[in-house]
Amino acid sequence: MAFATIEDIEARRTLSADEKVAAEALLEAAQSVVEEVIERDEAAIIALKGAVPAVLKFMTVEKVLRALVNPSGLSSQSEALGSFSHTERFNTATVTSDLLLSELEERLVRRAVYGRSTATAHVGSLASDICTICQLAPTLCDGFWVCGCEVEGS
Repeated sequence: MAFATIEDIEARRTLSADEKVAAEALLEAAQSVVEEVIERDEAAIIALKGAVPAVLKFMTVEKVLRALVNPSGLSSQSEALGSFSHTERFNTATVTSDLLLSELEERLVRRAVYGRSTATAHVGSLASDICTICQLAPTLCDGFWVCGCEVEGS
């Protein structure tokens, strides 16, 4: 079983025989990327939710379609006629960067599986928070975040 199938992709776009072969591989890769973001495989997601959430199916199909439309990873192209000039720019990452999720897409797939009350703390955000009482930034002490209030009170 998979998040999405070739039929799901063909519902949005007609595929040639060669594109079907490519789409099969891309479906597997896109699903792996989504599973990695969620940190659960398909079986664990189904056990948790009862079925694959529609957002995961949509995201998988969307990523495959993007990769099929732009297989070389072209990001911009320009031409000039006078003294002929032609420029092509490609993504600096690999072609599979079309399969990677943006921060918004990561949030969407996490919410689809875990609900709205989940979040990911980034270390930079913890260190930049300032205590509203002592106005000091917390520091890491013996594996715990402490600020001036906690140090003075101990």
